[in-house]
Amino acid sequence: MPPLIDLLHQWRDFFTVIGGAAAALVGAMFVVVSIGIGFFNRGHATAIGSFLTQTVIHLSIVIVLCAFTMVPTLDWRWFGAGLVLAALVGLIYSATVARDVAKRRELEWVDHFWYAAVPLVGYLAVAAAAYMTLEDRPHPIEVLAFAVALLVIGGIRNSWDMIVFLVTQKRGGDES
Repeated sequence: MPPLIDLLHQWRDFFTVIGGAAAALVGAMFVVVSIGIGFFNRGHATAIGSFLTQTVIHLSIVIVLCAFTMVPTLDWRWFGAGLVLAALVGLIYSATVARDVAKRRELEWVDHFWYAAVPLVGYLAVAAAAYMTLEDRPHPIEVLAFAVALLVIGGIRNSWDMIVFLVTQKRGGDES
């Protein structure tokens, strides 16, 4: 394989845009929280953990992965090890969230797909990129690009879902 830095240089713009999009969405989640301030309370702690927190965590992992691709002194071994770590953290966390989401029978199937399945697929793709990196297989950067793009697309959809949900909820003191 070519030197990692040369390959990542070709992908720098892609990872910069995806990382920037993830960072903007994390910022937007603060807006979601401010809109939902009347809704978020201890009684909704499970929902906050299942939906809001997990979206912020997935987007934060995307930011870290994209920043990781910018480290100029990385070699293939360290890059693969970092991907393994990200994949393990993401898969363990996503499996926990997926279990929690599966218990919520009131959710539509589309929410189960976006909040549970999509992150799992994203982190499986990170794991595949790690494997491809460590085993000297072709195209690990393309697989990583797919993974981070999928996680950002999931973050966009889930952020929109949360904002629509929150603005349609009754606020304390609303008469309607």
